[in-house]
Amino acid sequence: LICGRLPFEPDELRARGYSEIQRIICEEDPPRPFQRFTSVSKQADHDTLRIARARGTTVDALSASLKRELEWIPLKALRKDPEERYASAEALGLDVRRYLDGEALEAGPETTAYRLKKFLKRHKAPVIAATVVVMALVGGVIASTVFAIEANEQAIIARKQTLIAEQQARLAEQQRILTEEKAVELQTIVDFQANQLSSIDVEGVGDSLRNALILDLKVDPDIVSDADFTGMSLGILDKHIFNPTLRSIDADLDDQPLVQAQLLQMLAANYMELGLIEEANGPLTRAMMLRTSELGREDPATLDSATRMGILCLYQGKYDQAKPYFMETLEARRRILGEEHPDTLESIHFMGFVLRKQGDFEGARSRFQTALDGRRRILGSDHFDTLDTINMMGVLLWENGRVDEAEPYFFEALDTRRRTLGDEHPSTLESINNMGALLRKQGRYREALPYFSDALSARRRALGAEHPMTVLSMKNMGNILQSLGRYEEATPYFEDALETHQKTLGENHPMTLSTMNAMAGQSVNLGRLEDARGYYMKAVLGRRRALGDEHRNTLASILALGNLLIDMEEFDEAEIHLTEVMNASRRTYGMGNSMTLMAVESLANLHQKRHEIDPDGGHDARAGEYRRLLRRSNE
Repeated sequence: LICGRLPFEPDELRARGYSEIQRIICEEDPPRPFQRFTSVSKQADHDTLRIARARGTTVDALSASLKRELEWIPLKALRKDPEERYASAEALGLDVRRYLDGEALEAGPETTAYRLKKFLKRHKAPVIAATVVVMALVGGVIASTVFAIEANEQAIIARKQTLIAEQQARLAEQQRILTEEKAVELQTIVDFQANQLSSIDVEGVGDSLRNALILDLKVDPDIVSDADFTGMSLGILDKHIFNPTLRSIDADLDDQPLVQAQLLQMLAANYMELGLIEEANGPLTRAMMLRTSELGREDPATLDSATRMGILCLYQGKYDQAKPYFMETLEARRRILGEEHPDTLESIHFMGFVLRKQGDFEGARSRFQTALDGRRRILGSDHFDTLDTINMMGVLLWENGRVDEAEPYFFEALDTRRRTLGDEHPSTLESINNMGALLRKQGRYREALPYFSDALSARRRALGAEHPMTVLSMKNMGNILQSLGRYEEATPYFEDALETHQKTLGENHPMTLSTMNAMAGQSVNLGRLEDARGYYMKAVLGRRRALGDEHRNTLASILALGNLLIDMEEFDEAEIHLTEVMNASRRTYGMGNSMTLMAVESLANLHQKRHEIDPDGGHDARAGEYRRLLRRSNE
């Protein structure tokens, strides 16, 4: 089957007698398959080529393969000693399968002991005679050498032990070098694959798709001008790149758990960067489990996976679930790496981020300041991570009404990101968007508009229409048009943003609830008060559930609902909501906080309106109380 010939030449066997044929088969070993094939190749090149071609290979390749494991299998099957042959046809089949799968074989080359045993069996008489002579000679020698042997026995044993130890040390060193070389080679491959994944240009794929339709298929450019080709590319990449990669990681690297973990985490990072948040959860969870199992909870790689899990929770709007990840990694990194290690500073930064999302202004500001000071000192002011903290410090101050304090942070982040990353890097687009938000809060609406417009156009192009950051820009475009009094133009932006957030993030994600709150405000501007009431009610319920009753965003929705109810002259219900905001904000943020003051002012307006409707109801006195409280707080 292997070399195209029987073990023995049929013509030679037929020329012998029956008993001689039996003896040859029982006692003589047939030539090795390699030798049979070589003899064929010397005698008849045509036969050799025919045999090789029938096996789908070349003469040289077949000859080379027969020198190794391939010929061990038939040789084991033909051995004379039953104990040396395969136990069954099934065992033979399993060894063939092991050969095809590249595994270690049961078969192997004949051992020296096996060859000696066969020689003794074939040459019994001469061997016995020789043995008798040798024993006689040895008997004489033993008497004269026994004492010398005893004298040198310990020295021989010592030399043997030394040689064994030296050999073991050499083998161990060779194995160490081989292991290190394989590890370096494997890590190079993994790094290459990870880099290939992280360098996927979704916008470029989208542009290629658009050009193929226009140039190759002659599609009218006007028809595809508004199509979201970046979004289409995401779907294609997920189906044809990311999913097959995930299956390959599972199937091909099952015996390399740390390599699996590295690639799974890189795949999850790609999902998150591209806005495919839920798709990131499975790979990242498995990466963390593998690293915890293989390396322990406090290995730097495991701590990195735990940090990414916390970031994923932030993306999902699960702030309470994110916090334990950041707390645990911060504690471990401080203990293991020190206070000013870049990884420790990363954990401090994200502790500030989650505290900001939970409405803890002072706690967040303290963490951001610590992280910023450390990152400027250790990494430099132009480093990507330093710029992230600079930007987040500005966002924190802006969210809490400290617009003038936020301005220098926003300017520094934008200028440096433009210089170091370019105009269309996602981080630069974030800073462009933030500059628009800053100008809008300062009442500089016309100056803010181009920032929001540029950010939206670039994000649609680079990230796709359904990426969370693109949808945020849609909402911001609605906000600035609303501020400019262009309500009809603003409506489609709010509607598209809300629909996309509900589709991609779900009803209860904080970003969805923020867009719902904005949609309520837009409905008020259009005079659709009942629609506005419905949106505000959903936003309040969702934010209570997702953020808690006293979170700043929850209180903002309750305040807006209370003001709407004043306009609808539903004063009793409005007073309940506004009183809740005043008390909760005073308790959480203090009497001088802008949220508290807005609630007090709204309560004064409520009672003033009641007084206008019912002058004898004593409502003017209540309005006066709230106004005096407002004046005292502003003094």
